[in-house]
Amino acid sequence: MVTTVSRHRAGLRRAAFWSSLVAAPALVGAAAARLFGTRRAGLVAGGLTAAGLGGLRWQLQRLFNDEPDHELERRIGRLEIRRLAPRVEARTTLDIEDFERGLELGFERLFDYLSGGNRTGERIAMTSPVTAIHRLGFTVCFAMPPGRTRPSLPLPDHEGVLLCEAPRQRIAVLRFSGRYDADNVGAHESELLRLVAEAGLQPVGPIVFAGYDPPTTLPILRRNEVWVELER
Repeated sequence: MVTTVSRHRAGLRRAAFWSSLVAAPALVGAAAARLFGTRRAGLVAGGLTAAGLGGLRWQLQRLFNDEPDHELERRIGRLEIRRLAPRVEARTTLDIEDFERGLELGFERLFDYLSGGNRTGERIAMTSPVTAIHRLGFTVCFAMPPGRTRPSLPLPDHEGVLLCEAPRQRIAVLRFSGRYDADNVGAHESELLRLVAEAGLQPVGPIVFAGYDPPTTLPILRRNEVWVELER
C-alpha cells in the first residue's frame, strides 16, 4: 500500500522556528536595553526582531511544509535528475485552457478539501509543492501528508476531487523563480525540453509545473520547477 514519505522533518523546523520566535526577540531586546540603557530600546529592538522573523516565516512558508521524498540521482548543468518516491495525491481536473485561471481554480478546490471539505470535516496539513499538468484539461495535485494512505483519508465533498496513488518516477527538473504565469512557465518548459534533449535523455510524459510557495511570496523568492518524466 502506498504511503507518502516526507523528504525532511518539517515538524522539527516548525518547532525550532517557534522556539526562536520567543528566544531571539528576548535576547535582542535585552542586549539593546543594556546597550542603550533604556527599557524602551529593548522593547523596540525585540519587537522589530519578532516582526522580522514573522516576515521571514511568511515569505519562506515552503521550508515549514512537508515535501514528498525524492532521491537526487545526479545533476547535469542546470538539470536535476530525481527519483520520486510513491505518494498519495489529491487531484482535480478542470476543463479550462488558461494557465493562471486553471492553477487558481484547481488550488482553491483542493484547498477546500484540505480545509475540511470532506466527509469527516478533517483538516489536512498542506504539503509542497502544488503540481499542475496542462494536457486535455488542467490537472492540479497536492501530495497528502506523510504517513497517510488512500484508505486513511476522508472522501472529498467535491466530486471533482480524487484521491490517487502516484507511482515511483524518474524525472528531469529545471528550477526557476518568478511569477506563476503562462509566459514564465512556458519559457522554462521549452528550456527544460531543450536541456533534456542536449543531455541525451528521453522524456516519456507531459511537463509538470511545481510551485512550492503561496502567491503571497515575492516572485524573486519563489521556488518554481518544471518536470518531465524520463525513461527509467
